[in-house]
Amino acid sequence: ERREAERLAKLAAERAREEEERRKRREKEEAWARQKEEEERARREAADAARRQAEAKRREAAELELMKAEEKEMRMLVLAEKKAERDAAKRAAEAAEGRKAPGGGRVKRSTTDTTRYTP
Repeated sequence: ERREAERLAKLAAERAREEEERRKRREKEEAWARQKEEEERARREAADAARRQAEAKRREAAELELMKAEEKEMRMLVLAEKKAERDAAKRAAEAAEGRKAPGGGRVKRSTTDTTRYTP
C-alpha cells in the first residue's frame, strides 16, 4: 500500500510537472504571438503614415504646380495687355502722323484726297 501511494504520488508529481511545462510553453507561444501581432500593427501604422506623407507631398506638389501655372498665366495676360496697349499707342501715333488709318489700312497718298484709305 505504501508503494502504491508512492507510485501515485510520483505519477501526480509527473503530471504536475508536465502540466507546468505545458503552461510555460503556452505562455511563451502567446507572448510570441502578441509580439508578432504588435510588430505587424507597428508595420501597418508605419506604412499608413508613409502613405499619408506621400499623399500630402503629392498634393502639395500638385498645388505648387497649379500655382506656378496660374502665375505664368497671369504673367502672360499682363504681357499681352501691355503689348496691346503698346500696339494701340503705336497705331494712334501713326494715325496722328497720317501714316496709317485707325482701322489698320494704308492711307492713300494722293494729292487730291487724303481722307480716303484702302482697308
